Amino acid sequence: MPDSAKSSTSAAQSDPNDAVRLAELIESVRYAMFTSRDAAGQLRARPLTTLEVDRGDTLTLTFLVPSEGDIAREVQVDPQVNVSYSSPAKDIYASIAATAHLSDDLPRKRALWNAMVQAWFPGGADDPASVLLIAELQGAEYWHVEQGKVAQIFQMLKAAAKGAQPELDAEHRKFAAP
Repeated sequence: MPDSAKSSTSAAQSDPNDAVRLAELIESVRYAMFTSRDAAGQLRARPLTTLEVDRGDTLTLTFLVPSEGDIAREVQVDPQVNVSYSSPAKDIYASIAATAHLSDDLPRKRALWNAMVQAWFPGGADDPASVLLIAELQGAEYWHVEQGKVAQIFQMLKAAAKGAQPELDAEHRKFAAP
């Protein structure tokens, strides 16, 4: 979706509810692309399952990763990461700049443990081969088109016939952490 899509709020404005709305949107998207910087300085993105979206004072995302894996090593060297979400079926797109750290919080790991995690980490929640990865929001940008697909196509065809850009009923926000 181009930046020029009609927004219900200017992308430059910031609202305390932006992080709450972002959390509502991304909670419905199971997988994220987690981007970190490797030892050579290259950006690398990998899919991760979001275990928790915490709407506390600062929006935080929780994942589980191998404690001796590339992601764990990379965030210890450079904690600046990006987490992106995309759901074309729901017209949800988000890019989150975050600061990441690792956590050995065993009670929290046990609380978030589920069958999906067990498939990747068969040693169980107490196995030190896995560690929680916490990403704290620094800033974000998201897009959500609220019109149905048929209405979107109609707007695009109408705009193309006029030589203009479509006016979609879209939500677009860009904001920094409070």
